[in-house]
Amino acid sequence: MVQDKLGSMGPYAYLRDQWVSFDDQKMIKYKTNYVKQMGLAGAMIWALDLDDFRNLCNCEAHPLLKTINRGLCRLDTPAPDCSFPSETRGKESRLVSSHKSNFES
Repeated sequence: MVQDKLGSMGPYAYLRDQWVSFDDQKMIKYKTNYVKQMGLAGAMIWALDLDDFRNLCNCEAHPLLKTINRGLCRLDTPAPDCSFPSETRGKESRLVSSHKSNFES
């Protein structure tokens, strides 16, 4: 997974001509701040069904929607720390590596 050091675009991964990207909470916050700074009347969410509605990531339910609502001052609860411990990141890397052959076919 690649992350922009400047924080101006979301994380992505690629292998030859295949790529995938997504918005995490950090990117959602960045985009919400952009909407406010530009004085825009609104914004669009492309795939709401990809939010963690069941709290499977053990952070909070609806983390992306709640990040937007916190950024627009519509939710007063503090944001939890949803960063992954280093041992979890290692497991994710091994999982991606073990499925690498799917991209190579």
